[in-house]
Amino acid sequence: SRQVTMTMKGPSGDVRWFPDGRRIAGFYFGSANGPGSIFILNAETGEIERNLQEDLMANYNVLDVSPDGKWLATGGNSSTVNLWDTESWKLAAKLEGHQRPLMAVRFHPDGNWLASSSSDSTIRIWDLATQRELRKLTDHQQPVTGLSWSADGSRLASACWDFTARVWDGSTGVFLREFRGHTARVANVHLSPDGTQLASAAGDGTFRVWDVASTPVVQTLDVQRRGSGLTAAWHPNGQRAVVTLDGRWSVWDVVRGKVV
Repeated sequence: SRQVTMTMKGPSGDVRWFPDGRRIAGFYFGSANGPGSIFILNAETGEIERNLQEDLMANYNVLDVSPDGKWLATGGNSSTVNLWDTESWKLAAKLEGHQRPLMAVRFHPDGNWLASSSSDSTIRIWDLATQRELRKLTDHQQPVTGLSWSADGSRLASACWDFTARVWDGSTGVFLREFRGHTARVANVHLSPDGTQLASAAGDGTFRVWDVASTPVVQTLDVQRRGSGLTAAWHPNGQRAVVTLDGRWSVWDVVRGKVV
């Protein structure tokens, strides 16, 4: 195996694998006076296949790729979720309802729903067929920074500024379990492909892996630096995760707890 490390000109934002496991959709912030850039990275070569800065001149910092790879959902300083066609890269829909900037967007595994969270402390579930809000979760009292569905859609995980991660019933929105241990705001969360583990990344500089059924920490990976820009995403095989901080990308072997 080999390590692919990529350095961008600016802090990194959201990062997501495409379903084929060969490409990664990523984002990094631009200058104070300009937009950031959304790009598609070849995970095997480290080369950028497509840079969307010229196509999408807007201030984005959160994104997700649909299960079939045909759609890209993006959001940022506005409260609107934008849905893009990845073949034409044209805007397909605008989902409006949040009152403050978006902090996360995540497709349901079947591709029919989309979850979004915001600094307005709400989680909203959208029906993509009707492009309407299906459900709103209002239990959080602080900004909800990250979201993740389980592979079967039965669970939805969330990250919050209160240093915790939570797991909800994906169909009803009922709160199920809370995960405590981080000593700073939790930036994002990701359920493993088999749904048995939850990965969380926080401003305390740690990437933690939790047992979903019983909540104890299985593994803690310390990146040796503090920062709210720490993000992570599982590889489809469930054994690796890509972790980013301040524009630097690394691939972790979660089973062995070390950089690949």
